[in-house]
Amino acid sequence: IINARDEVVDRFALQLKPEIQRIKTKFVIAPWEEGLDRLIAYELLEQIAEYDGNFFESSSNELVEIPLEFRYGQFALRYMRYRFKKLTLRD
Repeated sequence: IINARDEVVDRFALQLKPEIQRIKTKFVIAPWEEGLDRLIAYELLEQIAEYDGNFFESSSNELVEIPLEFRYGQFALRYMRYRFKKLTLRD
């Protein structure tokens, strides 16, 4: 069962990877290294598994777009450190 779960997470992460890379290019310094796609995939799959509603009861086989919102506040300290180093090395 664990291997099947990992395979689903990996396949889901593969779908997320291009979008994660696109978002990463918008940063002066990337706030994460690797693995964010897998982390998001795992989190989304956990939320879908815990969902208690009737959204999935329809027999529709169409793709569903899931919007992702990134909160950048947690990365502010890393950026401030980068800016500090950049400014102090310039002097």
